[in-house]
Formats: sequence, C-alpha cells, structure tokens
Amino acid sequence: MIEKGIFYDFEQLITTDTFKYFTGTDLKREYQFEEESENKADRLLCDAQQFLIDYIKKPMYENNGFDELIASESDLREIDLDSVSDKEKQEIEAKLSQINYFKRAIIHQAQYMFLNGKKYLSDGYDRKTGITTDFNGLLLAPRAEHSLRMAGFLNIRRGPSNRKFIPR
Repeated sequence: MIEKGIFYDFEQLITTDTFKYFTGTDLKREYQFEEESENKADRLLCDAQQFLIDYIKKPMYENNGFDELIASESDLREIDLDSVSDKEKQEIEAKLSQINYFKRAIIHQAQYMFLNGKKYLSDGYDRKTGITTDFNGLLLAPRAEHSLRMAGFLNIRRGPSNRKFIPR
C-alpha cells in the first residue's frame, strides 16, 4: 500500500487484491519477474489513480469539492443511515456513489495502462523513425471516462454552479 506523498494526492484507494477481484488479473504475479518488481503493482494502481485525479482537476471541469469528497469516505460509511433524514440519506448515498464510480474508474484506468504499456508516460516521439504519435486521445480509458461521467466528474465548467450529483 502506497501512502500520500510527493507524487500522490491521496493514499492508495484500490489494493492489488481489489484489482484482482474485479479484473481477474493478479498484478503482483504479472510483475514478479520484472526488475524492481517490489511495489510495481501498487505503483501502477497509484499512477492510474493520480492520472485520473489530475485529469478531472483540469480547470475546464467542475470539481471543487473532490478532495473533501474522497477524504470523507470513511466518515460517510460510518454514518447510520437509519438515524438521518431522508434528504441527508440521499445526499450521503449520492456521495458514496460518486466515490464508488471514481474507484471503478481507477480499476478501468489501471487495467488500460497495464494492457497498453507506458504510453501515458511517453511524448509520442519515436527516435528510430522520427515520427510523433499523438497519444492524447488514447490516454484515458473509455470505461474510466464513462465512470467519471457517471459520477459527474467530467462536467464542463460554465460559470458559477450549485449543481449536486444525483445517482441514476
């Protein structure tokens, strides 16, 4: 498990066991024979997570409360939903749904990065041929993008807004 630090805004949200459960791919086993294989699976998951955080924090998207939302997950999960009003219950469930969509996006993005290699780190320039390939359209996994849209994280900023996420 990798902690919050210089390279990562949050502690690791998806473990290798969770990734294996949802995808069937054991990242630790896949990386066991590579150089510097220690923590490589965790680094991939954290890189995918940070890639998505950086992606949705672009100024064009409307995600002002994202950090607080992710940081509040454990507190939200501890609330006894039977002890709150229906409106508060709906708001808590909506926030948890957003967090779950973000976690799904991490899994999809990590799987995409695992299957497609390190294109997300490349500038696209091939030194052998001298040709530059534009990877911009290939960086975000389509299924991760869908999960981010479902969570409302890719809403375009159009000025001041007080919109709230309503799960579908």
